[in-house]
Order: sequence, then structure tokens, then C-alpha cells
Amino acid sequence: MQEPSSFDMATAPDDGGTAGEGATKDPGEAVKIPGMPDGESARPSAVAKANTLTLWNLIAALLAGAITLGLARSVPGIIELLLQARPSIDTGSRLAASTLVRYTILILGMSISLSLLGISWSRVQWLAAALTFGLGFELQMAIHEAFKKNGIDFALPKLHIQVPPEFRK
Repeated sequence: MQEPSSFDMATAPDDGGTAGEGATKDPGEAVKIPGMPDGESARPSAVAKANTLTLWNLIAALLAGAITLGLARSVPGIIELLLQARPSIDTGSRLAASTLVRYTILILGMSISLSLLGISWSRVQWLAAALTFGLGFELQMAIHEAFKKNGIDFALPKLHIQVPPEFRK
């Protein structure tokens, strides 16, 4: 008698049938593995068809990108004009709000454009992470200016080091 390998089709886990039904299956029959595509979606022709880039997809993605750039240029300016009407909001807060709006529009627009091209979110997560990293550096100066106007300065104190005369030239 042959010893079973580490994964034998006859002893594979059952897909929800009654007890003992899995052992009576034909060893050559395919076993459904949870999380894996089955049927037509597993065939290479279906995968190639799903990843096909058409002219319509390209035009729609370019149009979405153009709309995104237009919105990213104009909406933050409109936000700043609306916030200038309120004297209680200072320049740093207006700059922070407009920057957040600009980055939100860019992230949403880029994800829509890339999804129209067939690029999934799991492939562009690094791009969103890079944009938020850049957002942190851009907002750092605006927040520093806002605190500086209120009299709070986070700059390091200047150190005064005196060099003894014997070490001077």
C-alpha cells in the first residue's frame, strides 16, 4: 500500500458536505480551496479579458485625471476665499484646510482614474502612503506658523558655548 503524501486529494477537507462524503470523492476530481477562484474565473482567458485596456477605459481615465487636476487647482482657492471672510481663522489654519482639501481631491481622483485603468487599490496603497507623508511635511510649516502667531515657538534654544582662550587660535 502506498503511503499518502502530505496533501492527498482523497483526504482533502470537505467543502461542507456530510461526514465521510469527502473520502468517497474521486482522487482526480478538483477540490474547492477557500479563497481561490473557481470555474471560468480561474482560466487564463478570463483573467486576460478582465485586464484588457480599452480605448474607452483610457479616455475615461484621462478625463477623470483632467477633472481631478482642475478641481485640485480651483477648490482650495475657493476654500481659502470662503475662510478669509471669517476673521477668527488665521492664515495657517486656512493654508492647512486648503492643503487637506487639495490632497483629498488628488487621492480620490487618482484612485478613480487608476481604477478605470484596471489598477486596484491594493497596488496603489504605497502611493497614498507617499502622498500622506508629503502632506505631513507640507502641513508642518503651516502648523508652525499658527503656533508662532500665538506666541508658542518650538524652535530649539540657542546654545552659547564659550571656548577657553587656550583652545582659540
